Amino acid sequence: VLLILIPVWGQKEVFFTNIPKDSIKVESLHGISIGTGMDFLSSIQNSISNDKSYNVPLGISYFNEKRVAPTITFITGVGLSATFSKSHLYTQLPDGSYYYSNLDPKYTNTYSLHLSAGIETRWYFGYKRRYELGNASLNSGWYLSLPVSAGTKLIDTYKVGFLSNYINYVGVGASLNLGYRQAILKHWFLEGNVSLLGISTSLYSRNKKLNLAPSYISYPTGISLKAAYTFK
Repeated sequence: VLLILIPVWGQKEVFFTNIPKDSIKVESLHGISIGTGMDFLSSIQNSISNDKSYNVPLGISYFNEKRVAPTITFITGVGLSATFSKSHLYTQLPDGSYYYSNLDPKYTNTYSLHLSAGIETRWYFGYKRRYELGNASLNSGWYLSLPVSAGTKLIDTYKVGFLSNYINYVGVGASLNLGYRQAILKHWFLEGNVSLLGISTSLYSRNKKLNLAPSYISYPTGISLKAAYTFK
């Protein structure tokens, strides 16, 4: 999958030469965003192995971004995300076990719905220079962020017998992201980021026994994109 972003430039801020650098600060914003993402490493691996499974996420969320320092913000948010998938179809054998063939794979279309909430600390590095050039509307520019989120699955149509005794209650994750935001209109911006490093775990039960999954560490494999409307 090839994603191409075409920049659309909005009206620039007015340049004031007499503003002291110490008084230049990022904005506090809140609004609604819609977004999606992809794991490009998994897509490459699936293409090489002729695996036709995929996940297409689509989410909507409310966010509140508060300035806590001249170039640092703290973001809280809550949202719903739906994932449309083509998943492997397993066949039950006479002995009760389940089987999946790599030589003659079969698939089924599935859908899931998730509720999540999160917090994020974000540093807009180089913001003051961009402001002086008139390119910092809606906190436009490069940033590093540390988001932490927790979510639970509300709906899942993927039904497999060997998962009948498995219930995933909540998943928790944190990551270090590098991203870029660009204002395109007075109240609208586009944003994309890549995860440089991530860690996740989950609380689940299996055969009515509560368990905490081992922590899973991930490296740069995916990107996320979103468009947002701000209430200023």
